[in-house]
Amino acid sequence: MESEAVLLLLIGSGLLFIALGVPIAFSLGFTATAAALLIWPPARLALLASSGYSSFQDLNLAAIPMFVFMGWILQKSGIAEDMFASVEILVRRVSGGLAVGTILISALLGAVMGELAAALVPVSSIALPALLKRGFNVHLTVGLIMAGSLLGLIIPPSIEIIVYSSATGTSLGRMYLAAFLPGLLLAGSYIAYIVLRCRLNPAMAPTPKDLPERKDRRSHVWGLVQPVGLMLLLIVGIYAGVFSPMEASTVGAALSLLIAAFNRRLTFATFKDALGMTVRVSTMILWLFIAIGIFMVVFNSLGGLREAKELAQSLPGSGWAALVASQLLLLVGGAFIDEFVLILLFGPVFSGTMIDFGFDPYWYGILFIMNMQVAFLSPPYGFALFCMRASIPPEYNVTMIDIYRSAIPFIGLQVFCLVLVMGIPEIATFLPGLLVR
Repeated sequence: MESEAVLLLLIGSGLLFIALGVPIAFSLGFTATAAALLIWPPARLALLASSGYSSFQDLNLAAIPMFVFMGWILQKSGIAEDMFASVEILVRRVSGGLAVGTILISALLGAVMGELAAALVPVSSIALPALLKRGFNVHLTVGLIMAGSLLGLIIPPSIEIIVYSSATGTSLGRMYLAAFLPGLLLAGSYIAYIVLRCRLNPAMAPTPKDLPERKDRRSHVWGLVQPVGLMLLLIVGIYAGVFSPMEASTVGAALSLLIAAFNRRLTFATFKDALGMTVRVSTMILWLFIAIGIFMVVFNSLGGLREAKELAQSLPGSGWAALVASQLLLLVGGAFIDEFVLILLFGPVFSGTMIDFGFDPYWYGILFIMNMQVAFLSPPYGFALFCMRASIPPEYNVTMIDIYRSAIPFIGLQVFCLVLVMGIPEIATFLPGLLVR
């Protein structure tokens, strides 16, 4: 069978199995193995095993289980819920203040929970009742929770950036530096939008209330300082070069246990549940790496990467046309595929093609991650939309149309920031560039 026909069969059958609901790791791994059996001699089949094994040899991947464990300890012990309560007390006189606090906490939790669904569900279960009960507009509430959780894709110690760096061979430290200013840009645009909208339309947020007693405020400040201080310690430590991301993950896991123990929240059930969720998320990522490693070696042997580059080079407008086309493909892919598969499947192909056109790999990596946020929030099939729908209790009567309406303003902000970073690459390249001066 001709290699072009096998390549089309490989891609088509993989997508078909995914559409039928077969787990993505098995869909891609099975179709790649079947394609290899059709065209490879028996002696070459050992390459499948070695490629699957070598796909997760990057030491930075060891940080993933520890960061996931840290996030679930904070969630299962109730410390994450305490953060929302503390923010409510501290900002209750500011119109829209609790919504702003929710954006910040959602971003921090999303960065360490390990996957979008794992971050969005606990955040929505904590923040949604709190905001709606206090009179916040339902569309503003749902939109800010989804957008805040998606910030975890880009704000270090983002696990998605770890996966992207490993898949594309880019420096994780420089990717973290490149993500810093775009992450602040996104978070700042959300906060500015919330504050401005609540001021222009006071009905969007509850009437400001009096501050609590000073003693009460001090106790809530302490409840906020512990987990937020932990996350900031890790972020600053990574940026300052005090420890590597892998070392930071170990420090974070150990300190999260100490915080839970200090607050008398570290029970056997808490530890067991957090450990179980860590194994589930980490195992899922491991299988994806194995399957996509096998898929990519077969894909490349069939000339898939060469065909992709030739197609990109044939587009009118050369590199910029290829860049825009890759962004559009990501938007479509984000409607059907979760974040890790999107990175592992498209990251190496798109990144290699953009480097051939002379684009900065870290700038393009940030555009890739930012575009994923837009894709996951875009109707009708954005991944975050359905995660949000699944996590909202029926008693709130939030329909899918409500969720779509909630997403639109934040999609506009995401696209604005994406275009800004695309037009001003220095927003992403300035900090990594300092390392080579």
